[in-house]
Amino acid sequence: MITVKRLEEHLVNCFCSRIIYGLVISEGKGRGIEIRLWDALGNEELSSEMPEIDCGEGYHCFKFENNNLQFL
Repeated sequence: MITVKRLEEHLVNCFCSRIIYGLVISEGKGRGIEIRLWDALGNEELSSEMPEIDCGEGYHCFKFENNNLQFL
């Protein structure tokens, strides 16, 4: 299972020197999860389905800066 902690680790490994904004779209356990990432200039970095992330149902906006994941 991909947890929020593993998402943070992935962001540290891939984007440690950049500010990244993200959106997690969750439809509930066992249903579709989509992750979208943008850099500070609005360039899309990643859009993918991640069916095993566990961060609760709904929409979750976050900012990743200085190796810190902050949900907004």
